[in-house]
Amino acid sequence: MRNPIVIYGSTGHALAVHEQLLMYGPRYQTVAYIDDINAPGEVQGVPVISFETWAESWSEVPVLISIGMPAGRRRLAERIAAAGGRFVTLFDRVPPIASDFDAGEGTFVGQPAYIGPNVRFGRHVQMQPMAAVGHDSRIGDFVTICACHIAGWVLVEDDVFVGIGSVIIHGNAARPLVIGRGAVIGAGAVVMKSVPPGAVMVGNPARDMSLR
Repeated sequence: MRNPIVIYGSTGHALAVHEQLLMYGPRYQTVAYIDDINAPGEVQGVPVISFETWAESWSEVPVLISIGMPAGRRRLAERIAAAGGRFVTLFDRVPPIASDFDAGEGTFVGQPAYIGPNVRFGRHVQMQPMAAVGHDSRIGDFVTICACHIAGWVLVEDDVFVGIGSVIIHGNAARPLVIGRGAVIGAGAVVMKSVPPGAVMVGNPARDMSLR
C-alpha cells in the first residue's frame, strides 16, 4: 500500500518533486497539492486544494513542502506546524548516498544524488537531482541545494540557497568552510573561502555582490 503525501505547491518545482517521487517506487503517492492561488483545481488527476481545505479535511496526511526558496519554505512550515500538520522526510540510504546519512523532518533528496559519509542535513532541506555533498559536511535547516557540488568539511548554515552549477571548495577538520546564514550562492559560482551571512556570491572566484 502506498503512503499518501500532500505536496505544498502545484507548479514548477512542486511538479518536479512529484516526478521524483516516482523514483522511490510504489511506496508513496501524491494525493493532493496545496496551492491557495490555483485551488480548487486539478493537476494530472491530482486535486489542488487550499490551505484551509487541507487543514479541515487532509491534515492527517503528511506534507512535503516543495517551494524552492528557503524563506518561503520556512514560512509555510511554520504555518503547517501551527495547524497541527506533520511532515514527510524522503531519502534513501543507497549508494551513492552514504549508509550513515541522516536528515531532519521535511527534508527531500532527489535522485540521483551523491552524499558522502558523516553528513547531516537539518530540517526541510531540498536537494535537487544531480547534486553532491562531500564527507563530513553539515547542512542547516531550510537550505536549498540545486544541482551543484559541495565538497567535504563544509558547514552550510540555515536558509542558504546554493544555485545550479556552483561549486563550494572543501574546508578541513580543524576549520570547515562556512556558508553563513541566509547567503545565496549564485549559479556557476566557485566559492573558495568562507562566506558571511546574507552574502550574494557570484563568479569565479566568487565575490559578494551584496556589498555593491
